[in-house]
Amino acid sequence: MAIKKITASYNTGASLTVTVIDDETGNILDDTDGIFRAEGLAADIRMAIPEHLVANGFTADIKGLYEHSENRVPWPDGDKTLLFRKVGSDDVIWSDQMRTEADTEVPVDTKEILDRLGAFTGTGENTVLGFFKAQLKKDAEIPSDIGGSFNPATDSQEALQEKLVNGVTISTVQVTNGVLTTAVTEGSEVLWKRGDADRLTVNLGSAYAKAGSKFYLCIKANQTDNNTAAIVNAECTITDASNVVGYIDLTAAQMAMGGKYYAEIERRDADGASNPRTCWEAVWRITQDTRQ
Repeated sequence: MAIKKITASYNTGASLTVTVIDDETGNILDDTDGIFRAEGLAADIRMAIPEHLVANGFTADIKGLYEHSENRVPWPDGDKTLLFRKVGSDDVIWSDQMRTEADTEVPVDTKEILDRLGAFTGTGENTVLGFFKAQLKKDAEIPSDIGGSFNPATDSQEALQEKLVNGVTISTVQVTNGVLTTAVTEGSEVLWKRGDADRLTVNLGSAYAKAGSKFYLCIKANQTDNNTAAIVNAECTITDASNVVGYIDLTAAQMAMGGKYYAEIERRDADGASNPRTCWEAVWRITQDTRQ
C-alpha cells in the first residue's frame, strides 16, 4: 500500500486528531484498522496526528508541523475531506481536502487540470505538446490517442496551408483565386468573366461520396431566393463517383450578368431531392470582361 501523508500546521505543543471522510460514499476512516466504514459503524473516527518532533519518532524537530503517514489498507479513489480537532474537543479547528487515485495522493489542483485537459496517455506523442505538433506540423508523428484517419502530413495546418498556396484548378482556365477543397470553405471566392462559357471541374473528394447520389451546382444573387431565380441550378456530371470528381459546363447566357452571387454544390440522394448535404460553397463574382 502507498503512503498517504496527512499534514497540518498549528501551534506547537498541541494534541491533534484528524477525521478522514470519503466524499463520494460518506464513509469514514476507522482508526482501529484503517478501513473506511459507513458513518456510525466506524469505532474510532479520530486518528492521532503527532507533531513533527524527535520525541514523537521523527528525525528532526519541526515545531508546528503535524504529520501522519497512513498505509494500512488501500484507499478508495476520489476526494477526501480532512477535519482536524484538538484532543477532547468537538470543534473543528481546520479542514482540508486531499485526493487519491490508485491508492496514491494526487494534488487536487493538478487533478482538476488533468480532468479538464482530458485523458492523454502521456506516452510518446500522446501529450499536449504532441497533439499541438500534429495539428501544426506536417512532419509531426501521429498521436495514437487521436484515432481515426488524421494524418499530419495531409491534415495539419502546415499541410493545408501549402495546399492553399499551391492552389487547385477548378476550371480549365484557373478561374479562382482560391481552391475548391474537399470540405466546405466558407468565405472562399470564385471569379468568372462575364459571358465566358467554360467547364467547371468539380473535385470534392471521397468524404462526400455516397452511392447513387447526385450533385447540383446552384448560383443565386440572394441565398434565400427560390431556385427558379438561380442563374445556374443544374446537375454536375460525375466521372469518378468514389472521389466525387466531375464537371459542369457553364454557358455564356448563364454568366451574362455581372455582379456578386452565392454558389453552392449540394449532394442529394438518387431521387434528386432527399437528404441534402452541402459539400462546397463560395462567393461567386462575375466580373466585367475587357474585350467586348
